[in-house]
Amino acid sequence: MLTTDDRLWFDDHPNRAYRNRAVPRAEAAFWRKPPAPNRYGWIITRRSDGAIRRYTLPAYAALDDTDAELGPIFAQLSDAARMERQTFPPSPGGALARIERSLSSLLTASEPYEPDAEPAVAYREEMRARGREALAIGGRETLDYLVDRLAGGAPGRAQVHAAILDVAWRGLTRARL
Repeated sequence: MLTTDDRLWFDDHPNRAYRNRAVPRAEAAFWRKPPAPNRYGWIITRRSDGAIRRYTLPAYAALDDTDAELGPIFAQLSDAARMERQTFPPSPGGALARIERSLSSLLTASEPYEPDAEPAVAYREEMRARGREALAIGGRETLDYLVDRLAGGAPGRAQVHAAILDVAWRGLTRARL
């Protein structure tokens, strides 16, 4: 169902099939999974039936506000539950899969040590090297992808792993910390 605001917008833009709008942080705070602090909430509304799809973008990202781009995005976001960050495994034989496996082993090995212990420092140096490789493969988003994949593989250790990677990758360019 179209809101009054949406109806007015579509009245002003009669040739448009989709509306893309930024969501104020106060509104996005009530989403089932609010955006991370360095991400912004967005909503795409479809004119034909008033259906909406919520999603987030990193603070620096931009999206063209054209039906040609919004239509396929809307189709991919089949329901609000899919608005959560989705990650899929890389090709098993690829470089990204090798980096992910290496990071997983390094994270597990480094956990028992205090952050300033010599083995922990050495493990973090290797994690940093893997982070540089990931940056070369796909940029900042690849680092975020790896954090999501590694957190999904060990949900109970997700915060610990993210904290270790944050220290190891400090200074590397990341889309979100």
